[in-house]
Amino acid sequence: MSRKPDQILALDGMRGIAILSVMAFHFSSVFEGSVSRLDHWIVSLASHGSRGVDLFFVLSGFLITRILMRSRGSENCLRSFYMRRVLRIFPVYFLYIFIVFAIVGRIQPASFSNTHLWPYLAYVSNWQNGTGLTDPHLNHIWSLAIEEQFYLVWPLLVLLCPPRRLIHVSAGICLLALGLRLAATGHFAPQIIFRMTPFRADALAGGAIIAVIFDSEKRTELIKRFAIPLVAAVLLLTFALHRSPYSHAVEFSAIVVVCAGAIFLAALHNPSFLSGPILTTIGKYSYGIYVYHLLVGSLVWTYLKTCQTVVPLAALRWCYLPIVSGSVFALAWLSYRYFESPFLRLKDQFTAKTTPASRGEGAGDAVSQAELVPCVPDSGAAA
Repeated sequence: MSRKPDQILALDGMRGIAILSVMAFHFSSVFEGSVSRLDHWIVSLASHGSRGVDLFFVLSGFLITRILMRSRGSENCLRSFYMRRVLRIFPVYFLYIFIVFAIVGRIQPASFSNTHLWPYLAYVSNWQNGTGLTDPHLNHIWSLAIEEQFYLVWPLLVLLCPPRRLIHVSAGICLLALGLRLAATGHFAPQIIFRMTPFRADALAGGAIIAVIFDSEKRTELIKRFAIPLVAAVLLLTFALHRSPYSHAVEFSAIVVVCAGAIFLAALHNPSFLSGPILTTIGKYSYGIYVYHLLVGSLVWTYLKTCQTVVPLAALRWCYLPIVSGSVFALAWLSYRYFESPFLRLKDQFTAKTTPASRGEGAGDAVSQAELVPCVPDSGAAA
């Protein structure tokens, strides 16, 4: 793969790990109901794949904040940022929405009886309550809604706040999100807390904190002043509330800390096991993989179940994993090469124009890792 000068391949590798975790989480559902101890072990292990949500969100906060900080002072900073995001995200997203509503919805009308189109068009599907949480083939789209809401607000905040102030604001958002989760525990359904933007904002803000620290000449000082006390506070709170009704709310913060630390170390050292061709290639196509994977998984499993008369169900389960994984990757590759690439080439027309002042602040072109949107699993979704 071609590499941009500022690209950190290890972060593409981390994205690869995150999307593989999400796929394992969703696709392992075919093993549910099996009496085999091995199948139960697989389901239990894959259930942790839902943590890919946090890794994707922290990655997004880290990369998007770096892009915006480096383009501060550019003549067309906001226009460039928003147009490049639109060209990267909208084509695949709205193609998928069209496929689901115009084609799948007509084939399976009963499954979409309580499904409304407008929340998906407006990127507010994560704010739906009740009937909107289990739409077939759509219950992973809420993560992209959180991303779009983040893109709408965050650029203005980054451009208005100097880096040191941005750390204070981001730390405040982390604490506020934790406080909201603690206050909501016992009053809101877990899925509401899992999906609503205010409850998940700390993952994005956590990525922003390490972005400011990573690009600062006073990196060590900032780690001692901000990162270490914040990490210590979260870990102490996690230990204090262990096995309490509030442990799940604090767990989100602890995972953000772990993901932020992993991303910071990966960006700093670029380890070879993360920057290898397999993980980085998977990471490159992870946006398409995420968008398409639930629909492809459902279609493949529906077809395989028709073969039960000649092939045992246990064997079909094990055949399912390589077939669906290969199918999803092939579709994502085809989509990237023949559908997305023409839109991506248009992004060169919307590069931020640097000024002498902005060049002094380290302005430059966007790092390529931020070209993909975090993709988030739904803890209640089935493949």
